[in-house]
Amino acid sequence: MARECVGDVLAARLDTDLGTGLLRRTPEQTWQRMQGTAVTLDFRGLGDSVRAMWNELSPGIEPEAKRAMEPLLDTLMRELILLETDRTFRSTQGTTARFFELTRGDPGEAWLINGSAGPAAVTLRPDTSSAATVRAVCWTAILAAKVANYGSNDARTNTIRVLGERGRRWENFDRHGYSLTPLELFINGLCGMCRGQLEPPRTQIIALHLLPSYVLRDKLGSRAALTTEIVGLVVYNAERTRYWGLTWMVTLPQEEAREHGVVLHLSNLGQIGLSYRDKPYRRQQASLIVSADLYRFIEVWQGKLRDQRETVRKGVERVRSGSPPGS
Repeated sequence: MARECVGDVLAARLDTDLGTGLLRRTPEQTWQRMQGTAVTLDFRGLGDSVRAMWNELSPGIEPEAKRAMEPLLDTLMRELILLETDRTFRSTQGTTARFFELTRGDPGEAWLINGSAGPAAVTLRPDTSSAATVRAVCWTAILAAKVANYGSNDARTNTIRVLGERGRRWENFDRHGYSLTPLELFINGLCGMCRGQLEPPRTQIIALHLLPSYVLRDKLGSRAALTTEIVGLVVYNAERTRYWGLTWMVTLPQEEAREHGVVLHLSNLGQIGLSYRDKPYRRQQASLIVSADLYRFIEVWQGKLRDQRETVRKGVERVRSGSPPGS
């Protein structure tokens, strides 16, 4: 019985045991596929998926188990529809996961789905219930419980919290992050390891980034310059409020030959660099470079990331307002 009715035991089974086709229909596998649509708050669609599993597994099972299971699935669907249509229900009650709780019997005794309902519970008997009945009831109940838990108040509160935190990370990145040129937008967009889905960058590649600068010197004379960060890397903290990085740069002081060196990024403190006019690297040849992040003030270059930030923000607003999907 445990092989079909206990989620972790079922999840550990291999395709050599269930067969690849049947393995893909287990509750765990099905729920993983459904989670992609769950973020859209399409609760009715989740209920349809539960019903589809039941319809696929239930033909030919024992009539008594089928009669007891059908009302539970009908109740789940009604509650899922209410999540989309009734804001009061959504904010104060939510779906009832206990309808699909499994009560394990002692050795040789019956196992129950919705055991608190007494005679109305779905009863599975190790000695008499067919394997098809056990599988249909338990797999559907496990999946239905996952859907009901997702639609509960705790799950929605957690969803709002997660989306809210993601929105704040975008706000922090927009306010405190290092700017991105069009070329850097393209390069960082190709870097799958630089950020998570719909998340602001955690690691940011710098490439051919122009900075207006000022060269400070001892004896050679200070003057304005244009600095190009050839290549480098910036790393953010988890909240995207601070970053640190290092780049290799070439600077062109006004009316002088170019210098090369490094730029150190220190979050809100800005950029400071050290360059040399020529070898050997002596103090007399060194320049201290102070730069400003010009692109931070050019919003047009941030259109792509702003669109993704707005996607997250709209998701937060939709969850909080209780608007139905697609509104």
